[in-house]
Amino acid sequence: MAVPDWTFVRRPRWIVGHVVAVAAIVVFIVLGMWQLTRLAERRDLNTLVTARMDMEVARLDSLTARYGFFEGLEFRRTFVTGRYLAEHEVMYLLVSRNGQSGHVLLTPLQLETGQVVLIERGWVPADSEGPPVPGAEPPSGDVTVTGMFLDPDDR
Repeated sequence: MAVPDWTFVRRPRWIVGHVVAVAAIVVFIVLGMWQLTRLAERRDLNTLVTARMDMEVARLDSLTARYGFFEGLEFRRTFVTGRYLAEHEVMYLLVSRNGQSGHVLLTPLQLETGQVVLIERGWVPADSEGPPVPGAEPPSGDVTVTGMFLDPDDR
């Protein structure tokens, strides 16, 4: 019986090929673990958002008195009453929606207490003039806005 010739194992091409294969396996395992970690984080966030969205809608000032301004408020449904400061409206970020470029419209709302909160009023096409954008002007007078509180640092 002939002894097999294993000298090919010492060839650089064979060694490099196996080192690359082992490195790829390690990278794929690490990436898989990262994906599982991201999945757990996303599930935790979804649970938090669902729980906070299920809470009753509350006045913003009552929530800030209880929680501070950001702590515990993110994703809470809230409402505020005040007047839009249309002269300070801005068109922020160039974003795409349904294949069309546009801007997010942000308008400050001055509350009865004098505080000012920023309201994201929606999306307008990129070729819109303004602000204020014709046809999308904020209402005048006192308004009550209901929405979801988002931390501006996460936007």
